[in-house]
Amino acid sequence: MQQPNNPGDSSGPSSQAQGKQPIDPTTIELPENMSTKDYIQAMMAIQHTTLIQLQTAQAQAQADRNKISSHTALLEKIFIKASVKKEATSPPDTGCINLQRYRISDGPKFRGPFQDVEAFLKWIHAVEIHFETRAVSNADDRIHLVGRFIEETNLLSLYATKSESYLGKPWINFRRQLFDYALLRLWRTQLKSQILQATMTDSESFIIFSTQIRTLQRMYNFDKPADAISDFELAKWVTLGVSEELHTKIYDFGILEPEGFDLMVFEKNATTYADGISRLAAARARLLTSQARSRSPSNTSGSDFLWRLRSYFDSTGRCHFCKLHCGNYAGSCLGPLD
Repeated sequence: MQQPNNPGDSSGPSSQAQGKQPIDPTTIELPENMSTKDYIQAMMAIQHTTLIQLQTAQAQAQADRNKISSHTALLEKIFIKASVKKEATSPPDTGCINLQRYRISDGPKFRGPFQDVEAFLKWIHAVEIHFETRAVSNADDRIHLVGRFIEETNLLSLYATKSESYLGKPWINFRRQLFDYALLRLWRTQLKSQILQATMTDSESFIIFSTQIRTLQRMYNFDKPADAISDFELAKWVTLGVSEELHTKIYDFGILEPEGFDLMVFEKNATTYADGISRLAAARARLLTSQARSRSPSNTSGSDFLWRLRSYFDSTGRCHFCKLHCGNYAGSCLGPLD
């Protein structure tokens, strides 16, 4: 009797699964006289072989996909390197500008007067703002440009003789030279003296007076000196220059305290007090005027009497001058005045 193929035999389906050609279970022929046990074992062997073939095929497909993916990534990298041009290394930014295309007319002009503190400080402050807003950061460019902003003769002469020696040096060095030449040596002392001697007039509002003092403070504090005037110190000096009535209100309401001091809040409150004082003074003036008018003697009764007297003379034919029947025209009577 011919024996059926043993599933464990090397020539069975399991051995064929290790080959390159997959086994088709439908092509396997089983003997007709196989026992049920052998038939079940053969079917299990076929299923096992099919599973191994499926796993092997999936692993091979995954390996192929990984290989294709790596090749694709490599091709993309090569393509990117080939398509992107390598840019030339740009030189370091020096902040220089094209002076020939620069609009000098936009810059602040200094026309003097020479050694006038307020005029020079306003101009140099405007120059700094101009350079910042136009992004002029290179020191040499600033030195070249500032010379085109100067129209005052003395300062222009200094620029012509000194500017070349400051090229290649920090801008602040040349600016200090301008300060030393254009201002008096004690210019800050002069500004502080103006602040201390400032007095608010009767026709001047508090906010205008305070703004003028703050302008002097800003000029004094240019370049942040060691003895810069603080807002609280400035407010104390402003208080010394106002009227006695406003001075009293500022201290009575406690708005001039060093702790948590805010100059804008101080000015707002002081302006309110000053406006109230002005309105009260105007009301008092109107009251005094009306009282003076009511006390002045009235001429109504005298005028009425004189009118009645002249009417009587006219009705009786008498002269207004001599009070007699002289017969003369009005203004031509030569008689004595009665």
